[in-house]
Amino acid sequence: MKLLAFVYFLFFLRHSILFPFIPLYATNLGATPFFIGIIVSGFSALVLFLSFPLGILSDRIKTKFILLSGVFANIAYSAILLISKKMWILIVAQLVGGLGFLTMIVGTQVYISSSKDK
Repeated sequence: MKLLAFVYFLFFLRHSILFPFIPLYATNLGATPFFIGIIVSGFSALVLFLSFPLGILSDRIKTKFILLSGVFANIAYSAILLISKKMWILIVAQLVGGLGFLTMIVGTQVYISSSKDK
């Protein structure tokens, strides 16, 4: 449980430092305010539409697999952000980041609810 809390701390620290710079980076790539809204909302759109299906799926699959896939999706998100030189790559990065965020949140909720350390 302590490892999970530490990973959460690192994840939210990285996310809270990085997320405010996404609109600035999109502006440097030449994005209009409309596209900046699409890029930023892409992160949260997956959370809105995939929360319930992923919750059902994580009840059926091993929770640790869901958590590890969230960690790897966040690593992929960071790597894609590093190589993004075009807006469509930035949108893909935001979608992968949203999926990683969602899997970590849902996986953690399922893990804690099924834990014997209550």
